[in-house]
Amino acid sequence: MEHGASTNTAARFSLDLTQEAIVIPSGYRTPMDVKPTEPEEFRQVAGSVVLKIDTCEDGACAIHAGFGTWHATEHTFKCNDARNWLLTALPEKLGDLKAMVRQSRHDLIEAVLSDLWQGFVKPYVSHTGDICACPPEEALFLRILHTAGGKEFWDHLRLHLIQDRARGVERTLAIEGCKLHSASVFRTDLDSSCWRLLGQQWGLLPRRGTALHEDDLLKHGIHSEHYEEATDSQCDFLSPPWELRSAKWYAKGSSVALDVAHETLPRTKYAALFDGNPAFNDLRLSFLQQVCGPRMSALEAQIQQDNLSKDALDALLSFWGIAGECLRPGEGLGDAPVHFAESAWSALRQCMGSTDLSL
Repeated sequence: MEHGASTNTAARFSLDLTQEAIVIPSGYRTPMDVKPTEPEEFRQVAGSVVLKIDTCEDGACAIHAGFGTWHATEHTFKCNDARNWLLTALPEKLGDLKAMVRQSRHDLIEAVLSDLWQGFVKPYVSHTGDICACPPEEALFLRILHTAGGKEFWDHLRLHLIQDRARGVERTLAIEGCKLHSASVFRTDLDSSCWRLLGQQWGLLPRRGTALHEDDLLKHGIHSEHYEEATDSQCDFLSPPWELRSAKWYAKGSSVALDVAHETLPRTKYAALFDGNPAFNDLRLSFLQQVCGPRMSALEAQIQQDNLSKDALDALLSFWGIAGECLRPGEGLGDAPVHFAESAWSALRQCMGSTDLSL
């Protein structure tokens, strides 16, 4: 249901239901503690009366809830012939779909298609082209993709997967080497001249100190709660470098347990980058992948500023040679075969017409 549904019930419900929603036992007021910096739609929801409304329970609940009309006699939202309605609304060709969507939102389309490649195809299609045992929705999509794409498409996809998996093994080894040597480039003489500037550029660190001076970022006691402005306290690398899992504290993104009460432990993710502890290798890799830019372009631009010492520059260049291409984040659709996106959209659209797929 849309965010606005609970703030303007008269627009979605008949008057009698609006009155009923205020007194119905299953209704409740949202306990959200909304900050002034939250988006307007969140602030509108705070304190609203919320009521559970049923849909048709036919696997197309998202369509009924988002586009259906209220049927008072059945006490439910319903979009008649929901799946055919959806197929009529969505074009058959990917190019036509993109033409319907603002350019600034094409990333949403790519995110869906990327999920199909990364989550449906790569894990469940074998090197022989067979569809492995998988959940029903993945199996449905793959069967349709196989049939609709034809033998030539499927053979090309199978060969592409074989090559992709070989590259994946090489990338895994390269990433482990990158993590192993990552501490070598997090030197204090590269803090203010390189890493802090890149962290600020990508929004991981504040662009200025507030309650405490910027130069204190590396000291153990600095924590995001010491920053007064909300924009600063939300910077990711001012948060603690650990997380609670199964009643134990672990280094972020790692399986290494930490004693968070130890006074020498860095108190922010940014300070942990310079700590040298192998427990923070995954954290260092994450930071590097976020700030170095496509093909390490952002780091290269920073190096060209010519404000680094010879030792610092040598350390960066040496690490660059080890890291190679593994500092680039995941590829999404970038490593999918040519024409996969068009075929995947066609198959997904056909899936939407099947009751075997929940919408």
